[in-house]
Amino acid sequence: MIFPLQRMTHGDFAAFQRLMGTRIITVDGIAWRQVRPCFFRPLLPFQVYRSDSVSPPAFAFLGGIQYPVSPEIRANSFLNVLVFENTPAYSMASLHKNPRRQIKLADKEFVIRPISDVDEFKRQAFPVYLSFYKRTRYQVCADRREPDNFSRWAEALFKIPDVLILGGYRKGKLGGVSLSFVVDRALVYATFFCDDESLRLYLSDLMLHCVRQAAGACAGVEQVLAGMYKGIPGLDNFYLLRGAKLMRQRAWLELNPLARLLLRSSRPKQYARLLGSLDHEQIPPREIV
Repeated sequence: MIFPLQRMTHGDFAAFQRLMGTRIITVDGIAWRQVRPCFFRPLLPFQVYRSDSVSPPAFAFLGGIQYPVSPEIRANSFLNVLVFENTPAYSMASLHKNPRRQIKLADKEFVIRPISDVDEFKRQAFPVYLSFYKRTRYQVCADRREPDNFSRWAEALFKIPDVLILGGYRKGKLGGVSLSFVVDRALVYATFFCDDESLRLYLSDLMLHCVRQAAGACAGVEQVLAGMYKGIPGLDNFYLLRGAKLMRQRAWLELNPLARLLLRSSRPKQYARLLGSLDHEQIPPREIV
């Protein structure tokens, strides 16, 4: 199943992230996303910067900023990103036995197809989202649990060009949704949510497989970006066990001195995660690039 993909402009990428609940502030041509209160990173995950070209958002002095730097520039931290590499060469045969089995089982149950009708999306995706929220307690834009808010979100989503909206259908009923798009040389696997039954029947495996196939068929796409490494074994391992690598991007971190002191003394694990430290017992060296 191959689905056509079009490249999204940086402006539409910023609009999509705002729609997904991310605060975006643009300063001197750099779009920053707020990942914590008063703490910002650049919106584009693979673009590197020089310190003399970076102007942080105004409120960053209360928290801080972190941005990727090139190999010749001094770094003091890492940004850890889960990435599927060598996209054009992807095939199901490259996976381990268990993920292949799960994809085959899901393929017997589900049909994956694009969703192009916003009314269909509002009607069928809303109960799926409620099931997803009940299972995960996902707090970003939790107001979408209200029908009117979900409807407004759907209307805005379908106005953003070049977002690939895929649905997984079982016996004609929607069980899960994914949102993907291409920016520069990467396909961003932005969102996936499904109901409990679809998760049990491995829709998550089949959806990821279809998205990776679509990326492999899109000229110029070299990587699939699955998101930041979070240090949460369940979600991180889902991708690592299916061929993702942990890409360690050198970065420069600037923190408010008081914020650094408080974070380092009261929340040392979170501080270590901010620096990009890894638990090598959880991440084998062969999975790190």
